[in-house]
Amino acid sequence: MNWEMLWVDVGRSMVFGVIGIVLLMLGFLTFELITRRLDVQDQLNKGNIAVGIVTGALLLSIAYIAGLVVH
Repeated sequence: MNWEMLWVDVGRSMVFGVIGIVLLMLGFLTFELITRRLDVQDQLNKGNIAVGIVTGALLLSIAYIAGLVVH
């Protein structure tokens, strides 16, 4: 087993993981900017299930797209 290549691949995976997380955060911040009139956190604390479903779907969609971009 080539340990040098293993560590290079582990490093690359970590970098791409960080890029994916950053893309996910940027997508959520963009969603927050677009929906300024709606306080997502407040609505979730009130138990608004629809906002939770939309936010979850948004995060899953962004994660899927970020995974395709990074891959």
